[in-house]
Amino acid sequence: MKCDIRKYFETMNHGVLKQMILNKFSDDQLKRLLFKMVSEELKLELKKELQHWFPVTQGIQFLGFRIFPGTIRLQRKTIVRFRKIVRKKETQYIEGKITENQLASSVQSMVAHILWGNTFQMRQQFFN
Repeated sequence: MKCDIRKYFETMNHGVLKQMILNKFSDDQLKRLLFKMVSEELKLELKKELQHWFPVTQGIQFLGFRIFPGTIRLQRKTIVRFRKIVRKKETQYIEGKITENQLASSVQSMVAHILWGNTFQMRQQFFN
């Protein structure tokens, strides 16, 4: 079977892909062949910033969240950026640069993103 999987693996953490190969297969020759295919055929390289392995207890950064076993938290920088953007949008609304619908739409999209994490208390504090 022939398939083009380059587009799929471009978006995947290559370290995770290599770890999956290590965990799934026991034959060393097959592992070397798969690593060669990943690096030479698909032209995927492990990103330098992803070459450090940390315990899962430290969490994994992903799209502004830090993912721990059993919980997903917003990173501090994401919270700060969220508040800054909301304040900026409120100022633009007050100055008449954007409409109420644009303000509501912008805030709704940000809230929809942070809903993926355990953010109930943060949202309560921010919007009350």
